[in-house]
Amino acid sequence: MAKHGIGFTVEVKTPAGVHNVELQPEDVLAYIEDPDSVSAKYLGLTGEQYAQYLSDEGMIICAARTKSGRRCKNIVEGPIGIHPHKWLSRQGEVCTLHSHGKEFSSNLN
Repeated sequence: MAKHGIGFTVEVKTPAGVHNVELQPEDVLAYIEDPDSVSAKYLGLTGEQYAQYLSDEGMIICAARTKSGRRCKNIVEGPIGIHPHKWLSRQGEVCTLHSHGKEFSSNLN
C-alpha cells in the first residue's frame, strides 16, 4: 500500500498530547478494535503499562510504601511527561523523602 501512497496515520495519546503514528497495514483492524493496545505496542509498552503511563501523566510516582502499607503518592524528582521508555526504566525509584533513610518498603505488590 505504501508504494501507492496509501497510509494509515493515527493519534496516539501521551501525557504531552498526541503523537501521529503511521500504522502498519496489519495493525489497522486491531487499532479499530482496541486503539489503546495498539498505541501501547507502538510506544513499546504493554497495555497495562500504557494505562499507568497515562494515569501517572508521564511522571514517576514513588515506589515506596508508607508505614500504613499504602503506596506513597509523591512524585520522584525529575522531568515530567517523559518518553515512555524512560518512564518505564525509572519505575521502582523513590521520592526524596524515602531516599533519605525514611522507613519504607519498595515492594509494589
